[in-house]
Amino acid sequence: MDSLTSYLTGQGRIIPLERALVYRDGSAQSVVVDIVRRTPCPKCGEAGCASCAFVGWIAARETLSVDVPASAVRGTRIKVEGVGDVEDGQAHSLEFEIVDRGDRAAELRVANVDFETKLDAAWAMERTVKEGRRRRRMRLAIGAASVLVLSLIVSTVGGWVAKGGEGSPCKADDDCRSEFCFGRQCISECETTRDCTSDKMCLPVAGLKRACYPKSR
Repeated sequence: MDSLTSYLTGQGRIIPLERALVYRDGSAQSVVVDIVRRTPCPKCGEAGCASCAFVGWIAARETLSVDVPASAVRGTRIKVEGVGDVEDGQAHSLEFEIVDRGDRAAELRVANVDFETKLDAAWAMERTVKEGRRRRRMRLAIGAASVLVLSLIVSTVGGWVAKGGEGSPCKADDDCRSEFCFGRQCISECETTRDCTSDKMCLPVAGLKRACYPKSR
């Protein structure tokens, strides 16, 4: 795990507890604190969806209640398991330090703001990378579909071109393009003479079909 990844998963991260001793009465107490942490997308569970821009995780702001023991003093650190940043399905621990409002508190606040900034930057970077991959997959899928459609068109057109036109010899209707086979010759089907060229007329042939025949016949 590299240093940035370690930092972004809570390794060495300390949350300041600035009011832990203010209300101390000699007994254990709970202190409410806001944190920002990396957590799986609540809608897709790291699968990637529109809600998380297909990243799979978000930077979530949450409120925690930290139990402070009665023996705690300034500088005491309290480690809480399972409330830190989530990585590979495992929630890391977080450390909380009891501080006053002096330099130490300011130092920890700055460090945590820096963490939040880097967490946002990591999310944006991962979004860019995954969006690029998603678009490449879409282009490949579209390209594959286009090749398939083109192949079907070529196959269909090729088969149609291979069929005979009007006047071509045939054995069955499938041997002709838009015509049908009659008398071993492809002839054009029609409903009226207007469907035929000027040198032909529409005449009945086999069954209920009518075809364009030369007027000289």
